Amino acid sequence: MEVATEVFGDIEAADNQQIFFAEGLYAAANICDYILLPISEDEILYCLQARDYPEISFFLIDPFVVAKNFRLQLDADDLQSIGCESEVLPDEVLVLCPFIKGSTAGGFEVNFKSPILINRAIHKGKQFRNHADVSVK
Repeated sequence: MEVATEVFGDIEAADNQQIFFAEGLYAAANICDYILLPISEDEILYCLQARDYPEISFFLIDPFVVAKNFRLQLDADDLQSIGCESEVLPDEVLVLCPFIKGSTAGGFEVNFKSPILINRAIHKGKQFRNHADVSVK
């Protein structure tokens, strides 16, 4: 499928890159269909591109790489909301945190408090608010 983006131009996206967010994301609650694009070879950085809105994209990072003490606080209902059982293997769920505008001009920070979880098998995601605990030093 061809997807138009402001950042990367027109791209070809595979079916397994499509992610559905039933509740949208906090910054775009009415948009549910996205394409997940890895933007680093080591799959640490990603772009979550709205499938039908070229101007809407979010940059994400693997929080476990930048904050070694990042911890999620999820219960069984949280996991079930993305189609997972109570016991989840690390390769079943992708955990990413969005970049947000930083406190300095032109700067960005990682929002560790609102992680995005994606069930890799069924391509379903959800953003959680205040479900993570981290201290970055």
